[in-house]
Amino acid sequence: MKERSLTVALTRLEDIGIIRRVSRGWICIQPCEIWEITKVVFPSSYISLEWALHYYEILDQEIHVITMVWLGKPKVVRNKYYIFELHKIKPQLYFGYNDMMIAEPEKALLDTLYLRKKLPSELNLETLNPNKLYTYAKKYPISIQRYISNILPEIDSRYITKS
Repeated sequence: MKERSLTVALTRLEDIGIIRRVSRGWICIQPCEIWEITKVVFPSSYISLEWALHYYEILDQEIHVITMVWLGKPKVVRNKYYIFELHKIKPQLYFGYNDMMIAEPEKALLDTLYLRKKLPSELNLETLNPNKLYTYAKKYPISIQRYISNILPEIDSRYITKS
């Protein structure tokens, strides 16, 4: 198929909902999940921050930006369906995600605090695993560890490094 004919065919398929353009050179055949898209288009990233918190129902508000973490330079990729926001993280903090490349809830909370310097309001923190949260927090700067101990004071403070 010639390039012009292919462009027309893809536009028609998109108009009737069979495909969705994800990024330049990338399309998905509907239905496609966000994690399926990000695994292919951004293979060295994992979904985290607000999107992952919403996925695990820790954050109730609807999220329209897919926030991801990786070792590359920060960037934003937009199209008519999605906004992908990629944040750079230190190699020692690149862990804590599942096979779908979605951060575990405790890791998503820590990533959000580390990269945004604050947490969204109205979080459902009771679903978090406190032991995992504190274990993961030990890998972050002491300011993050202290913040976590302040938002979950009922947890035994022996998990937090003192200094």
